[in-house]
Amino acid sequence: MKTMNQNGLIPRPQLPNRQLLFITLLVMAVASSPLVAQAEQGKRTMTFLGERGTLAASAPVQAPRGAFVKPHLPTMDFDEYAYLKAAANASISTSAARLGSALESGSTSILNFSFLGKDRLGSADQGFIYAPPDVNTAMGLGQIVEVTNNHFTCFDTTGTVLQDTPMSVFFGYTGQLLTDPRVVYDHIWNRFIVTEVGFSENPTTQFFFIAASTSSDCTGSFNVYRVNMPLAPGDFYDYPQTGYDQDALIFTFNVFNGPFKYAEVDMVAKAAVYNGRGISMSFFNGLPGTLTPNLVRDGNGTTVLIRNAPGTANIQLIKLANTSRNNPSFTGPFNVNTGFTCQVPANASQPGTVAVLDTLDSRFQAPGTQIGNSLYQTQTCGPGLPTPRVVQIDIAANTLTRQDFVSGTASSFDFNPSVAANDIGDALVNWSSTDPSAGNNAATLFSSKLMGANFGPLGSCFQSPTFSTAFRWGDTSAASVDPTDPTQKTFLISNETIQDASNWGTIVCSLTAAP
Repeated sequence: MKTMNQNGLIPRPQLPNRQLLFITLLVMAVASSPLVAQAEQGKRTMTFLGERGTLAASAPVQAPRGAFVKPHLPTMDFDEYAYLKAAANASISTSAARLGSALESGSTSILNFSFLGKDRLGSADQGFIYAPPDVNTAMGLGQIVEVTNNHFTCFDTTGTVLQDTPMSVFFGYTGQLLTDPRVVYDHIWNRFIVTEVGFSENPTTQFFFIAASTSSDCTGSFNVYRVNMPLAPGDFYDYPQTGYDQDALIFTFNVFNGPFKYAEVDMVAKAAVYNGRGISMSFFNGLPGTLTPNLVRDGNGTTVLIRNAPGTANIQLIKLANTSRNNPSFTGPFNVNTGFTCQVPANASQPGTVAVLDTLDSRFQAPGTQIGNSLYQTQTCGPGLPTPRVVQIDIAANTLTRQDFVSGTASSFDFNPSVAANDIGDALVNWSSTDPSAGNNAATLFSSKLMGANFGPLGSCFQSPTFSTAFRWGDTSAASVDPTDPTQKTFLISNETIQDASNWGTIVCSLTAAP
């Protein structure tokens, strides 16, 4: 296992010693402020590293010489988080309550194709294998990009690998290990956007990387940028998430300096990034965590970030304006009363083992969809058995339009969800599910709904053959609309799977929403 020293530094001659920083942060984490306090606005210089040409179609897999497991970093007080997790786990043994919503009858979504993506052993980078996979995928014009800890892989729709590159090679960076990869496809400009953050080189140096394809071809060239993130010595940027609106790319972070410090949002004009121009990136910090950006499918002048407000029945919104300009602004947080407190969920049990899977802390784990005045998002909730909640929010009125709870069975553990919606409000959600009482190891489930209707019958695109002893799961999954389908009824999803007890895998599935 890797460890890290107390300053978050990873000396290159001591590569195996890289984990102490995360353990220290976990133990020291303190409660996040429920309100925006002392918000700071500023700009960072983005260093253009150049236009990277087509990389090798495949690289030889090197035998890993170490393993790295990244702990989950909650933004609430860690003792409180540990207490809430323990209470949630204990509640399962006394009351297996099930949150649930009515499902429509009829046909399930149609599985168009599926294929296995990368696995842990095949994703080694700089001599290490990683957990969790942080699997993300994005569907382009007949191509699919999957990013994992720690590879960039481009597939065609048959699952044939067109390009497979370690992230350190993709970004041209070996100063430290990289983690938390994300990918989205900008359907407006037909570009893939790939991001990842490195560990701290020293107390004032931690790089965030952005790569944007110069065309719709993921085997072609990318404009690559590097941004140094710390504003104060010891700042550590964690859990970066990536979204966009019509004119800007949006990035959010949880920032720690020992304890949790604040959340931050950064914005940069697409036009500059896509054309390889040197530019600065605007930011706001001092915000409550965890903030999640979304994919804005229209020209709405308001771009919304979302977070769960722990211990309350509220979801909170931060609203951005002028995101691509020199004078961006924000308002909020705005409380959306859902009438339901989404609690820290219990961990997921598995058949045949006492080992459990991490279900995180009820945060929104992946970008949702913003279209018109509607925002579609999903999170894993307690009490009782962990269950994904899908919400539709009116972002103009700051009200809940509807919420649905989806699960595999009456006794399943359901978690790690993501959701996407098309321009008319049809939506598809995917998640991980285990059911020890039925002998079911982790499956990738999905369900779709038409605008205004309930979610339909469940489908499955993968069933893991065994259990996992790794504990860490996720930390994210992906769902997106296929830009090649003019009806916008086709969606792409991806999630983590289990290849064997110590080796995660990934699955990629294309689905057509049921009529």
